Amino acid sequence: MRARAAVVAALALALAGCGGRDAARPAPAPADELPDLVAARPSHVTVGTLYAGGHYHSYLGFNTRVTNRGPGALDLVGHRRPGSAVMVADQLVHRRGAAPRVVRGVAWLRFERKGHGHWHLLPFASYELRSADGGRLRMRGRKQGFCIDGFSVGLVAARPRMPTICGEGRPHALSVHEELGVGEADEYGRFLAGQSIFLDGVPAGRYDLVLAFNRTRRLRERDYANDVATTVVRLSDTSGVATVRTLATCRHAPPCG
Repeated sequence: MRARAAVVAALALALAGCGGRDAARPAPAPADELPDLVAARPSHVTVGTLYAGGHYHSYLGFNTRVTNRGPGALDLVGHRRPGSAVMVADQLVHRRGAAPRVVRGVAWLRFERKGHGHWHLLPFASYELRSADGGRLRMRGRKQGFCIDGFSVGLVAARPRMPTICGEGRPHALSVHEELGVGEADEYGRFLAGQSIFLDGVPAGRYDLVLAFNRTRRLRERDYANDVATTVVRLSDTSGVATVRTLATCRHAPPCG
């Protein structure tokens, strides 16, 4: 009986020791609620034509959209010193049960005056026209910066407040807040102040129109694989005025099958 009691006592002490070690373990770090930027395929692809200087000039216009399908917002705060032309953009990564984690210097912001009048995040999105028939032609769009301020697309309730419009009309602002909430999208229509690609010198043929977000991957998000989408088009030229026909689309980088 004494031997059995000794064994029971030893087990009790061992279990107590294990419990003490468990209690001393540090609590797990708060989980990040990251955004997830999902690129939509370029849509409503159209050619616009301008007659100037005795010649026709064609532009390829298209709609672009990115939707945040992650569990957290893409939350950005820009700041600059007086006299600086650009703001440094920091990302606030929201966490469950804790204050946001600040990731500094993920991008920069510049006030875009022509046709916009607000602060654009750079770099954020890029689009280009690539030869799909084996050629080497690559034409980049002029509009690389975007005002990050989404609208509801049916995944969440409509915003209870008006958007901030990215410091609209405040070129002398020293700070600005831009956010793409959960379930919100940021969309730009074709030909909107640089939302196009100049086609002068582009021969007829088949091309990949590629839309890519967060190419530098400095913005923290849950999945980088869905940041690119492609639309395949065929360009033709009739009497100096280009025409376009959409052939295929895919939710990844070219080729589209």
